[in-house]
Amino acid sequence: MKNDYMRQDLQQKLKDGKIQAVIKKDESIQIGGGKGKKGKKARQPRADDNKGISVDFAVISKFGSVGVSPPVEASQLDSKIEELNKKMK
Repeated sequence: MKNDYMRQDLQQKLKDGKIQAVIKKDESIQIGGGKGKKGKKARQPRADDNKGISVDFAVISKFGSVGVSPPVEASQLDSKIEELNKKMK
């Protein structure tokens, strides 16, 4: 009884186009859903236009304790190293 109901239900869904039947080479039938929900698209990583450097908070606090402002750009590294060397003397 239950098997007949399932068969009729599958036949009706095939007629309505809710599911699709796929016949494989080995003569078996696989039944699957029609057009269902698609997965989310993967986000493209953003290219950082910011050419700055990353400085840890501990390093920033050490610069503050010496009295020198930390470098923000890579071009400032040489001048900040010179400034630190002057403070050490």
